[in-house]
Formats: sequence, structure tokens, C-alpha cells
Amino acid sequence: MHRTEDTKKGSQIKFARHHLVPSRLLITAAIGGLATILVYFGLEDSLNRPSISNIPVPPDIVLKIVAKQFNISSQESKNLKFNNVYVNPSGEVYQSDSEFNSIGSLLGKTEVTETGGSHYAWEISDTANRKSFYVDHVTGQIISVTNDTRVSQVVS
Repeated sequence: MHRTEDTKKGSQIKFARHHLVPSRLLITAAIGGLATILVYFGLEDSLNRPSISNIPVPPDIVLKIVAKQFNISSQESKNLKFNNVYVNPSGEVYQSDSEFNSIGSLLGKTEVTETGGSHYAWEISDTANRKSFYVDHVTGQIISVTNDTRVSQVVS
């Protein structure tokens, strides 16, 4: 009689272990799925926030870069106007919002970019000398210069 109770207990343990495996598998899969979802939303959120390598150069630093490169005096710098733009490799200039990395309407065309790439940039327009300078908003590199304020204006 003692032996049959041991056999019953042994079969009950085997039965419990047999049901425990699928529940462990479900818990592991649920934790993995939850981790995947959290990583996805974390990456999505990181695209909307500036990182250390994507902090825009402030306008006063951009002004110093352009003034030094093109010998613009502090008196002449009063004629400069700043605008956030997106410049594609062919030189098309679009209105942009660098904070949200969005591209708006076509504003005009400038010279082809020196890097051959697309850039979110500062457009610095010198209204007195009818020149425009395009400076990458992260690196501060001058990517294009136009001798006439936007080579060709887009007519609305």
C-alpha cells in the first residue's frame, strides 16, 4: 500500500512538471515580447529628441563661422537673417523645423552642396550683398554659398 502512494506522488510530480513547462515558456515569451515593445518605443522616442551628437549649433556660433570665413564685419552682420532650411544634394532649399526634423515647402534653389549630401542647415541671408550662406546645423560646416539670394525663387 505504501508503494502505490509513492507511485501516485511520482506521477503527480511528473504531471505537474509537464504542465509547468508550457507555463514557463509562455512567461519567457511574454517577457521577451514586452522587452521588444519597450525597446521599440524607446527607439521611436529617441528619434524625436536631440542627442549629444545631434544638438544644433546656436545662431551666434553660426554667425561667427560665417563672419570669419567671409570677412563680414559686425556692422555688416546686422543685415543677416537666419532661417532653418533643408538642402538636398541638388541644391533645392526647403523650409524646415530642425527640432522635429520635418521638411516643409520648397523655397528655392541654391548651389549644389559641397558634400554631395542632404543637410538640415542654417540659411544666413545677407540682404545688403544679396548672398546666402548655408551652414550645416549640427557640424557648422559651410555646405553651400549663393551669390544671389536663392539662385531661383519658386513662384507660388
